[in-house]
Amino acid sequence: VSRMGMVFMSASVLTWQPILDGWLRLRTQHETDILRPLFFKIYDDLHTFVQTKLVAKMKVLEALYIRQCTDLLKGLIDEGDEHRTLPEAHLERLFLFSVMWSLGSVLELDNRSKMEAFILEHPSKLKWPKLKDEGESMFEYVVGDNGDWQHWSERVEEYIYPPDYVPDYSSILVPNVDNVRTAFLIDTIAKQSKAVLLIGEQGTAKTVMIKSYMASYDPEIQLSKSLNFSSATTPNMFQRIIESYVEKRVGSTYGPPNNRRMTVFIDDINMPVVNEWGDQVTNEIVRQLMEMVGFYSLDKPGEFLTIKDIQLMGAMIHPGGGRNDIPPRLKRQFCIFNCTLPSDKSMDKIFSVIGEGYFCLTRFR
Repeated sequence: VSRMGMVFMSASVLTWQPILDGWLRLRTQHETDILRPLFFKIYDDLHTFVQTKLVAKMKVLEALYIRQCTDLLKGLIDEGDEHRTLPEAHLERLFLFSVMWSLGSVLELDNRSKMEAFILEHPSKLKWPKLKDEGESMFEYVVGDNGDWQHWSERVEEYIYPPDYVPDYSSILVPNVDNVRTAFLIDTIAKQSKAVLLIGEQGTAKTVMIKSYMASYDPEIQLSKSLNFSSATTPNMFQRIIESYVEKRVGSTYGPPNNRRMTVFIDDINMPVVNEWGDQVTNEIVRQLMEMVGFYSLDKPGEFLTIKDIQLMGAMIHPGGGRNDIPPRLKRQFCIFNCTLPSDKSMDKIFSVIGEGYFCLTRFR
């Protein structure tokens, strides 16, 4: 170290504006002319409020918030047709939705309410959802295909309890505002081949929602695998598991069988042990796989194995209170969403559907 000149780069040096500028260069002039003024109207004030006045369930750097916002915007704007030109009002609502689910993505319900109050009092007066009832939240709205705000309840399908058999209780996912919204957010990011991380307390259906999303894949195109991390999981074990999922394509390039794609879901991704120097070594190889699209061979030292067409998803409990966080360099690979406990209305619906479905006349004649 004494032979080197060292320059320390603080996380505060990189603000959100250069990242936004870089992303806008990839967008059309029409989108840039509309979106840039919108960001300067509210994003900086709202970001400062979230960072200084609210309590996030996971520490997230400024660069990650803006990157998640642009990832959401890209997924929403390009939905259906990459070359479509959206009206200004439609683009503004997509921008507001993306801001909600980037700056508010790792907040609990009480802090989301404070963020909402700040938004409504802000002098920018943008086209936020108009709330109809006192108990409603703007987080319960999505931008419909026509560019207007639509309540999530309008997208919730009915769950039909099987009349001829009793499904495994842990596999039941009754659609409600919370899980339909989370599935939409997962899809908006995952369809861009980007990674999603769900955080939340026990009982917030993180694992069930990701597995339910993966169950919708066409197995001829996309495969899925699930694995659990524990304090005993080592980098060697993780690399061997990934290698067992893929086959050789050409040279040192590997991928899922038959040129398909694969999603690998890692549950309890924060569980690997943190060593005496504060490093979580197992998650560094997860980060290397995501960042470098491969890792070095364990059998032939120095040979780099490229792993193609692998996409990762993760789930973990809230860090803190003796529970590990994940390294910042791994965190930046994900779009992160906090899963809150279902509202009383959602809980009533879930248990009434299950109860009425099980205690039906055809089952107890």
